[in-house]
Amino acid sequence: MKKVISILLAVVLCVMLAAPAFASDGNLYGPISITLDNGISVEFETAIHTYDFVSLDAKTEDMVSVIRVKPGTMVSVSQPFTADVHTWNSMGEYYSDVLERESYAYLKDGTVEVRTGKIEWLFETIDYMYATYLLLGTIGGEKLLVEYYDVDYIWQNNPFEDVSPWSYYYEAVLWAYYRDVTTGTSATSFSPESTCTRGQVVTFLWRALNCPEPETKINPFKDVKPSDYYYKAVLWAVEEGITNGTSATTFSPNATCKYEHVLTFLWRALGTPMPFLSHESNPFGTTAYYAEAFEFAAEYGMIDYEINPAAFCPRADIVEFMYRVMPK
Repeated sequence: MKKVISILLAVVLCVMLAAPAFASDGNLYGPISITLDNGISVEFETAIHTYDFVSLDAKTEDMVSVIRVKPGTMVSVSQPFTADVHTWNSMGEYYSDVLERESYAYLKDGTVEVRTGKIEWLFETIDYMYATYLLLGTIGGEKLLVEYYDVDYIWQNNPFEDVSPWSYYYEAVLWAYYRDVTTGTSATSFSPESTCTRGQVVTFLWRALNCPEPETKINPFKDVKPSDYYYKAVLWAVEEGITNGTSATTFSPNATCKYEHVLTFLWRALGTPMPFLSHESNPFGTTAYYAEAFEFAAEYGMIDYEINPAAFCPRADIVEFMYRVMPK
């Protein structure tokens, strides 16, 4: 379903942005030129053309076209005009040291004059510690937003031929790659549909949390050797209660992970945060070891209630889950 949605969104956006010029190296970012319904032309020197679900009235969410603009880039307009400013407010509860629970409300927050200059000037009167959007206007009746985007890994080269800029996991893959959480399966392939092993998943989590040194020096597992890339990650994961061995003396590092394993490992690595809302009827049951982890993941928008816990979890979903809640 996600693949179908991604393809449909790509078609919609191509129509909305009237042949934007992307970088010649095949990445999503590059110069973008648009003409609004009011006839005003806007050019972005270096930007990303994507989409997002945004509530501009704090009541309903709509899929809108978003241009994310790289820091330092030049914005040129055919004539100055006024655009609405929308920011999100958040109410946060810290579940752990690495996870902040936020509920979003996108609200109109004034206006700004759009004129030729650096993107920083356009946003200089706006507190962009949080997500800030400019509603430029419409193209073909569809809303068009602009976002100042200073997440550095998004502006890096995408080395993977099998990771489309329109895929739901595009940002997650670049985050994982440039944060050294994982590499590709080759220099040009990420293999998003491939599965991962227990050794790989605990290593991803360990790296995402900056490779903490395990305190224990005792290794009870006969199938985990000091020369293995996952050696410290396994000792750390067991020490932190993220997972146990499959027996007292085996870890089974090459066993394939299912959704129930991946989401439970992630939930425990985050400090076992309780679900934000209380649900009397948990569709994942109340006795399954993964019940609270799945309820948390569903509440955070990572999964829906139709997911099969026993299905094998692909690499794309693993890095996407981590990207949603891990430190950036």
